[in-house]
Amino acid sequence: ISTTNRVTIWVIVAFAAYELIAFNTPIPLEQTFAITGPLMPIIGTLVGLFPSCGPQIVYTELFLRGVVDLPGLVANGVSNDGDAIFPMLAIAPRAAMLSFFYTAIPAICSGYAVYWLTL
Repeated sequence: ISTTNRVTIWVIVAFAAYELIAFNTPIPLEQTFAITGPLMPIIGTLVGLFPSCGPQIVYTELFLRGVVDLPGLVANGVSNDGDAIFPMLAIAPRAAMLSFFYTAIPAICSGYAVYWLTL
């Protein structure tokens, strides 16, 4: 139950934050992310480093809405550690932090590979 509640809260907060930002910003987020196209694999990787699957659900929803491009989604999927990182942070924090680099480097490489292939 606690895992379900945590994921639900992540998703609700993330969607609410997105909608509030999208509603109160004079420039549409689609245009903002279109300008930052070459940075999308890095942004996707950074979002993927958040523990839990809530941010990844929101990121995938942004992809389905056309806000985020495919290279960012690929990088996000590769760097996603999910809920498995929570026990690792509790038991071996140093190893958990090292695992972020182990997933971030292939995520950035795969994101930019897709970026260059889809140009």
